[in-house]
Amino acid sequence: MAITVSNHLKAMLYPEDIRSIDEKRFRIPCDRCFTVLHFSYECKRERNKSGYPFGNTTSTILDFTIRLMSPEDGKPFYQQMQQNEPEFFTFLFNATLFNRQYVTGYEDAMVVNGYVIDVEDDFTNAPTSEGNTEQMLIHVKLLVTNITYIGVNGDRYIEISRKVSR
Repeated sequence: MAITVSNHLKAMLYPEDIRSIDEKRFRIPCDRCFTVLHFSYECKRERNKSGYPFGNTTSTILDFTIRLMSPEDGKPFYQQMQQNEPEFFTFLFNATLFNRQYVTGYEDAMVVNGYVIDVEDDFTNAPTSEGNTEQMLIHVKLLVTNITYIGVNGDRYIEISRKVSR
């Protein structure tokens, strides 16, 4: 499989919570990140007649598709689905890369905590200059319990939570 990492990736997935990383030493190895090809979610909350939110946020499903460099990279997603425990995922937008080896900054980020409820893998052919090469994609569905939006390099936080009843 061809390894292609651009200096201009729009979105990357880091399968952990970046809030635990010291901002002064923010450095994530690129081989721990995945290229996000697609993600979508819809977050709703009931509003009263005046337009103010009330009650709990409704259940939110976040779908995302990432490119894997090897089939082994997909194992943690299947393990997380079997464990049925909430996991953290960080989406980094307009990440800054250093020598294509480290992520050293980002424009915005979204830290999601949730349960992996479905995983599908997909093999496709991608055109390259040498011909076609096979790439592996993985489609993941998360039942979201918490979303935290982070502004430019950690400046602003907006948190949307949903209480999970057990």
